[in-house]
Amino acid sequence: MQQANFTSVHFLRGRQTTNANGLVEFTSIFPGWYSGRAPHIHVHIYDASGSSLLVTQIAFPTDVCNTVYTTATQ
Repeated sequence: MQQANFTSVHFLRGRQTTNANGLVEFTSIFPGWYSGRAPHIHVHIYDASGSSLLVTQIAFPTDVCNTVYTTATQ
């Protein structure tokens, strides 16, 4: 697995390590969208040795997307 520290870089990619219970938290911006795809975040899960276990996506409910996209930014 990559050992570089990217905590001061902001290119919307990150790596988190789980706690003893296998849980992780992260903060991000709400994703944009493009035609034909729902707003989503990609997730790639690795085991402790760096082997890929799962590649998936987190999608957001339509009502949440509509609220975010119609809310004015400050």
